[in-house]
Order: sequence, then structure tokens, then C-alpha cells
Amino acid sequence: SATARTLKDEYDLAVLGAGVTGVTAATKAAQLGMRVIVVDDPGGGAKIQVGGPSGLFSKALRDVSKRLDVRTLRSMGMQDHAIWAQARSLTTEIALVETQTTVRRLQRNGVMRIQGKARFAGRRESDGAVLLACRMRDGSDLEVVAQRALVATGS
Repeated sequence: SATARTLKDEYDLAVLGAGVTGVTAATKAAQLGMRVIVVDDPGGGAKIQVGGPSGLFSKALRDVSKRLDVRTLRSMGMQDHAIWAQARSLTTEIALVETQTTVRRLQRNGVMRIQGKARFAGRRESDGAVLLACRMRDGSDLEVVAQRALVATGS
């Protein structure tokens, strides 16, 4: 939009999505010397910082299901609602730890990360660079310029 600010830095690669594929691609590209930015809209509230919440939570729930012995807890007299509350709590905790690990991995590799929704806004005439219009979580608009873009938003 006319009021959108443009990031000062331009990037070799913009990765849309910070799930496993997006983070792996961004990290590898940065290790190969590319200037990389990840644009991600994780949703899920302020504590979840990267990746789609459904992917993070489904993996965390799978991990919890391997560790939580429902039969034993029931035999100890725990009610199903208490067991489910424990499973939800553990799932959230695991997802948050994974989030923090991913953020550190991106930072360690020099990958810029912003939170917002991106859409393709066209190409720059002079060199064909990709123009991305990003709506940030705070409602502001930001334009990102990159030579290439990778869509890694999952299924």
C-alpha cells in the first residue's frame, strides 16, 4: 500500500512459512551465504513465535502421547478431565520449547524473521526482484524485497 514502509535491507531469499521445511531451507540458504528473511504468521497467540500452531501442537501432542500412560494414571484414580488437562499442559510446554529452539536456530544462522501475512505484490522492473506486501501482527504494512521467494506454508 501507499503507506507501507519498505525494509532497508534486501534479501537473496524470502521464505514464506517457518515450519520444518521453511526453517530448514532458510537455514541452509544462510549457511551458503545468502541473505535470508523468513515471513511467518504463526497465529496461536503471543507465546507461539514460529510455525503454524497446528503443526507444532500435533507434533507435541504425539510426543506427549508416547510419554503419558493413561492406563496407569487411571489406575491411580485420576479422572479423565485431569488427565486431559495434564496432556494439554505438557503439549503446550513442548511446543513452546520447540518454538524457542527454532528462533535461536534462525538467529544463530543470521536469518531475519518477521511475523505477519505475506502476499506477492509484483516484481521490481529494474531487476525482477520479488516484492512482498506483508501485513504485520500490529496491523502495519511492510514491503519486503528479495531476489527469490520460497513458499513453504505447508499443506
